[in-house]
Amino acid sequence: MEPGHLHAESVAYARELRELYRAAEQRAVRFRLLVEMGHDLVNARDLDGLLKLALVRATTFSGYERGSVFLRSPDGMLVERARIGDELTPESQLSTDLLHAIRVSHSVLRAIQISEPMILSTTPEASSEHRISHVYLPLISSNGQPLGMLLLLNPATIHQPDRDDLEALHLLAAQLATAIQSVQHHEDESTLVARLSEREQQLEELFDRLIGAQEEERRRIAYELHDGLGQMMLGALQQLHILADLYRPRSPRARSALDRAVEMVQASVTETRRVIAGLRPTVLDDFGLVQAIHMQVSSLRNEGWEITYTENLGEQRLPATLEATLFRICQEALTNIRKHARTTQAEICIERHSSRVELRIQDHGCGFSTQPTTAMSEPGSHVGLLGIQERVRLWSGNYRIESQLGQGTCIWVTLPLSSETPPEHHT
Repeated sequence: MEPGHLHAESVAYARELRELYRAAEQRAVRFRLLVEMGHDLVNARDLDGLLKLALVRATTFSGYERGSVFLRSPDGMLVERARIGDELTPESQLSTDLLHAIRVSHSVLRAIQISEPMILSTTPEASSEHRISHVYLPLISSNGQPLGMLLLLNPATIHQPDRDDLEALHLLAAQLATAIQSVQHHEDESTLVARLSEREQQLEELFDRLIGAQEEERRRIAYELHDGLGQMMLGALQQLHILADLYRPRSPRARSALDRAVEMVQASVTETRRVIAGLRPTVLDDFGLVQAIHMQVSSLRNEGWEITYTENLGEQRLPATLEATLFRICQEALTNIRKHARTTQAEICIERHSSRVELRIQDHGCGFSTQPTTAMSEPGSHVGLLGIQERVRLWSGNYRIESQLGQGTCIWVTLPLSSETPPEHHT
């Protein structure tokens, strides 16, 4: 083989190797772009930052000067959400280019649903000399719905992406579409959580106002009973005592009737005072839940009840609304025992834990069946229990009742403690 011919073959072979090396380098660049982009997009949690990052990657890889990301609005229109390269182009020219590109992108969206990337070289209406190269990269969701468009802009005289470059950009756009879906889903979840938290806060505030309004209404009624009906009953009792002293009836029947009238009015005064104390015991406002329940227990003991009371609430008082709720639950449970249990033996235990307060009220009375039944029960026999359940539900607490015929009834109530009222620790 002649030396000249051998030299020519060597040069051709060297050129081929150089081309292969350059192609390998380009493939490595594309692969590195996709890997880096995938890594960055996976870690992105902010939509604006994600779009800006995608534009930086896309313009760096393609060599294009400017780029924008358009996303579909709820009404289906394309809205520009991110832009890069403004500093490289006069504002007037940039505005003209973008307006023209948006018109074209809308046309593409309507015509072919943007399923493949496109390269267009067009002339804006405002200038016949300024030609622009547009690279349209569709952003398609995982279920095939168009999310928007990644648009790259550059003077048409500069080298445009080849088929391999366009394929790499298309893969980048696919990664971006997946990341957009992920970020939007994360933002939707965050928005939902924020709304739920706000709604929960509103419900808590409403609940506090409701409890406060109920207690204020009870206080008002108690004062009116005390200053109105209570004073009238007390005055009537005093007048009956005066009548009995000044005009003592002679006949046994008349004396018995007068004594009976005095006893009935006296019992009415006592009952009125009990109702007033039950509506709003001042000790609950002044000294807290522990003393308020203790007064209830002392009153029942004075009536002959055998009742035990244990508490472990610490020295720090509970929130006023929580104290009022626990007091009403205890009050309702004791009223149920008085009316239906046919016993005067009971136990009350209330304890404070790190995140909750537990209340247990147990009696040793007749009990009842907790199984659903179609038989007619005693009128009003379960109204108190329903009231307790409703109070617990409003506090998002837990309620449990156990009862059997002839073996008494036990009620467990657990209410959550807010973070503002940490428990006291004592040694």
